Amino acid sequence: MNLLVVDESPDYCLNIEEMVKQTDLANSISCSYDVGTALSNINITHYDVILISDGVEQLNGTLLLSEIKKRLSSSQTTLVILSESNDKAHVLDCIHAGAHGVLAKDELDPQLLNHTIIQAQAHCVLERKLRDSYEKVKHMAEHDSLTNVGNRYMFDTALYTQVEKSKMNHRCLGLVMVNIERFKWINDAYGHETGDRVLQHLARIISGLLQENEQVFRLGGDEFAILLSDLMYAHIDDIGQRILDALKRPIEVDAQSIKLNVNMGAAFYPQNARNARELLRSADIAEHCSKKIGSNTICFVDDDIKEQFMRRYQIENDIPLALERNEFVLHYQPVISAKTGRLTSCEALIRWQHPVNGLVFPDHFIHIAEESGLIVNLGRWIIDQALRQLYQWQDVLDDNLIMSINISPQQLYDKDLVEYLDKRRQYYSLLPSQIEIEITETVLLTNTSEVMRTLNAFSHHGYKIALDDFGTGFSSIQHLHSFPISTVKIDRSLMPTLNSPPKTVSLLKGLVAMLNSMDLSIVAEGIETAENMTFCKEIGVDRLQGYYFSKPVSSGEFSALELGDAVA
Repeated sequence: MNLLVVDESPDYCLNIEEMVKQTDLANSISCSYDVGTALSNINITHYDVILISDGVEQLNGTLLLSEIKKRLSSSQTTLVILSESNDKAHVLDCIHAGAHGVLAKDELDPQLLNHTIIQAQAHCVLERKLRDSYEKVKHMAEHDSLTNVGNRYMFDTALYTQVEKSKMNHRCLGLVMVNIERFKWINDAYGHETGDRVLQHLARIISGLLQENEQVFRLGGDEFAILLSDLMYAHIDDIGQRILDALKRPIEVDAQSIKLNVNMGAAFYPQNARNARELLRSADIAEHCSKKIGSNTICFVDDDIKEQFMRRYQIENDIPLALERNEFVLHYQPVISAKTGRLTSCEALIRWQHPVNGLVFPDHFIHIAEESGLIVNLGRWIIDQALRQLYQWQDVLDDNLIMSINISPQQLYDKDLVEYLDKRRQYYSLLPSQIEIEITETVLLTNTSEVMRTLNAFSHHGYKIALDDFGTGFSSIQHLHSFPISTVKIDRSLMPTLNSPPKTVSLLKGLVAMLNSMDLSIVAEGIETAENMTFCKEIGVDRLQGYYFSKPVSSGEFSALELGDAVA
């Protein structure tokens, strides 16, 4: 055992040394007579036990003990105070300051010294075990068990602490959110164990790229956060590019070569936020923007992006409430037979009668409903309302009136959609032939088994399927053969105007001729003039739709429309 005695009196140190020699405690004893020498020796030499006198150079035992503990490189050193006082309160002060034992100088003898050091060593061992246990539990509480980087709890604590620190030192704090693109697909394609290893791999990559002022955390799922503290100005010190460079090549996981793409969003305190919560929200908004831009991009938040996100967030929250409050309404646009001039069908179009913003058109909210999954419930509401209205019109309008209902691509993944439509149709005593399902050309690009199964089920149950916006550049002739389409609605952008070149007219003529040869029903959208109407009749279009006949109107206005001689 290597032992150090710290006392101002050489005689007292010698006395202690003689006592220690009468025990089997130590085989090496050193003495220091002042604080400077003691601290210097501690810096150089490891001591198993240090006996510290209660007063050296006017430093009491607890102050000297604190100075010594700061210099110790190991927690295995046992510290014993040699006290001038036997006062209970003083002894407790020494223990609380970190002493493993306290021995009154006036009671000192070899046997008591021996027992005290042995007890102090046992105390030191127990303290070390408790400290190790605490550190393990603390590490578990603050670190993600899968990737071993900081977890959400540690992130929240660090974020708040660094924001407060930035306030005091007038520095910037950066936050970068990192998200793996299509991580769900990785899990589905390779399995969750491989997905876990991908997360571990990315955590190691990011950790290996960090500089001194950067910390990485896993917030959950495939989302990571990087804190950049003590910045002189708002910049991310190329951490984004470092990550992208490291991910240029596929990673090897479980004998699989997987190309990782990420989206990143960055925000800064105080430039983009007033507190920790706002900083996190701003970085989230930037990451959302990055997802829209494309793979392997980093987006920085600004006021315009925040405003757009908050507007979208508000709409997403308001849609379910609007359904409960019956704020949505359907308007109907007539579709006219080119041959007879009679009303043959109508298209149901949703509107939002917003209590603040007035009548809101679908291009302001439908895409949000689709991206958020709210389109499933909203779409079912549209189906029910449209069929109810068709039922109510049975005694007023033509019994053979067809109701066209727009179905979002996302709705086609709803395995219960056809069953729901069947039940509502039967409830209102309608025939399948009275209902036309409108899909857009984008559906044809998602030629998945689920989409094809749903469309085939519609067709099998007797529902007509119309392809809307045909000619906008997505679909091909092959799609018209592959999908159970009975009607094609030619997009309004193809309708010739007075200034259109001859090739535009030829294009539409050729398109109509081709569709007729395929025995498909043709609807021309965008009929706004008598010339449009006459031209479409001449080239063989079956049905006509557009503002020339009527804009989309409420159910009451639709019932009052006079369309009998609209086509002369």
